[in-house]
Amino acid sequence: MTSREGLGDFVRFWARAAPGREAIIDGDAVTTWAELDERTNRLAAGLRERGVGKGDRVGLIAPNCREYLEIVIAGFKLGAITVPLNHRLTAGELSYIVRHSGCRLLIAHGTYAEAAAQALEYLDGAGDVVRVGFEPGFGEVLESLYAADTTDATDAADVDVSVESDDVAFICYTSGTTGRPKGAMLTHGNVLATAHFRTLADDLKRDDRLYLPAPLAFTGTLVMLWAVTYAGGGVTVLDTVSDARRSLEAVERHRITHFTAVPVIWDGMRRDPEFARFDLSSLRTCLTGGAAVSEAFLQSMWDAGLPVRNAYGLTEGASSTTWQSLEDSRRRPGSVGRAGIHNRIRVVDHTSDELIELPVGEVGEVVIKGPEVMLGYWEDPAATAATIVDGWLRTGDLGRLDDDGFLYIVGRSKDMFISGGINVYPAEIEGVLEQIPGVAECAVIGVGDEKWGETAAAIIHPAADAKLEPAAVRSYCKTRLADYKLPRYVVLRRSPLPRNMSGKVLKRHLVEEYSAPASLGPPLR
Repeated sequence: MTSREGLGDFVRFWARAAPGREAIIDGDAVTTWAELDERTNRLAAGLRERGVGKGDRVGLIAPNCREYLEIVIAGFKLGAITVPLNHRLTAGELSYIVRHSGCRLLIAHGTYAEAAAQALEYLDGAGDVVRVGFEPGFGEVLESLYAADTTDATDAADVDVSVESDDVAFICYTSGTTGRPKGAMLTHGNVLATAHFRTLADDLKRDDRLYLPAPLAFTGTLVMLWAVTYAGGGVTVLDTVSDARRSLEAVERHRITHFTAVPVIWDGMRRDPEFARFDLSSLRTCLTGGAAVSEAFLQSMWDAGLPVRNAYGLTEGASSTTWQSLEDSRRRPGSVGRAGIHNRIRVVDHTSDELIELPVGEVGEVVIKGPEVMLGYWEDPAATAATIVDGWLRTGDLGRLDDDGFLYIVGRSKDMFISGGINVYPAEIEGVLEQIPGVAECAVIGVGDEKWGETAAAIIHPAADAKLEPAAVRSYCKTRLADYKLPRYVVLRRSPLPRNMSGKVLKRHLVEEYSAPASLGPPLR
């Protein structure tokens, strides 16, 4: 007898309970729950025929589209693990993830097929990775996998795999603080806990409609937004461009009830010259995150009639940690909310390896515990042990709790900064800069940026007689780093970088020294 505790059961249920209701809207194409169940049955059978089974990793690089979600759901049914690949990564960065995760199969949209092919060229065992392309030219064409050799639709539905709550559903790679990305293993149980929490807290219903322009490759988009709507039987409206005017049009056209966006999108919507003509009355849940927002920003949203609230989460916690009502947000605009239904939050001494809890109001490292916390990092027991201590996830974020349990994020202890809603880790950029001839030492810090919240500034101490030019440094990085990681400022510093007695660069001194825009020089493009 098989046990079923997996995410594949949601599409099976909604196909029976509401077969004719919309499940996905992708442009002008509408897919019902019955159609989604049938298509993913066929795709799961097709993947199985290509050797994909329980626990096998399937790499996926594609824009937001119906097929993306069908591949994920087919993986749920098979017990396979989806590895979402960020299309903004370079071929070298993609290659590392494909190799490290041990992808059995790589599926690539035509737009990114060249980068995917280059990534496989870097692998010694590239021939072991099965290629599937959305269009001809990158292995077998995806559509052929839907034409599985099954004469009976029931046969395709009976991909009878035992899926437990602790089985891994996704390996979501984060940029590594040591220069290499780490793969957070999110289980079916992690995602189910997030779906349960968000559905109850935000009062989600079957007739709710989610607008999803942010890339599905991001954990927050895939897990905290889409998977929650999928589990609740709602409608997902897909888009491929995050744009303020486009968002206004989509909300009005599709009567969107739920929308999450980085601050720059919300602000762009409010500032649109024709904002007043759009009917946005359907919006119920409006969240923002990925960058710090001021009380003035939130007030401007509320004055415009947009019920925007702060949210907080991280990949290792299935992107969903806190919750607050709109009333809470108005009373405590600097807070990101209280612990979610299943979560516990503490603030501990970030200077200690022990989890020494601090009194209310004191700033320390935020640690969380709950069923949303990842299983661990794929093939990295040392990083897992350092990050999950006695069941508590060390977030690396600095914050404080008030008397009522509301959390306030005040900084990041691991030097990470956030640009346009995406986590950026300086160590990864520094690893590239150190390869440039003439760079004696370097450090990367996050500096303020009006559009993206924060951006990278590279502080370089050149070697003697080195001839470095800021534009050349950025050009070198362009072939090795995704665009959101590129230094927008390059400072050639005459004196060595400040260090403590153990030789560690004192980045807080650099942040203070280069806090004024004039000290950074002109921005680069």
